[in-house]
Amino acid sequence: MNDTSFCPICNGIMLSEPKLGYTIKSCFKKLDHTFKIHVDQITYNVYRIWLLPNKSIPVAIYWTFPNQHELAHSFPSFISKKGHCFVERHSNFDWNNSTKTIIPFFIPDFSDYKKLKNKINTYITFM
Repeated sequence: MNDTSFCPICNGIMLSEPKLGYTIKSCFKKLDHTFKIHVDQITYNVYRIWLLPNKSIPVAIYWTFPNQHELAHSFPSFISKKGHCFVERHSNFDWNNSTKTIIPFFIPDFSDYKKLKNKINTYITFM
């Protein structure tokens, strides 16, 4: 996935938050989802996607795509050539108290968000 200024789910404008070496872009004003991407400031490639598909359920899904920054940080032992994907469950939206579960990697297709949500829900159901 390449850098974007618009949320692929709702087409809303994403807010940028520059960090050292990367930028976090967020779409979080919608009632039905929170979407964030991490973008490398040199290559402008997306290396992490974070999605909270339902704001009333404390479960988020992450996709991580390998690059130099990612290899130096979280979960290097789980990164394949494609990347990795995991679901994070939170206790009462306490983001510091969470359980991460690796799920089979798949590239998210945001062009059909309903289908993507169904696929995510299937993984969550059988965790």
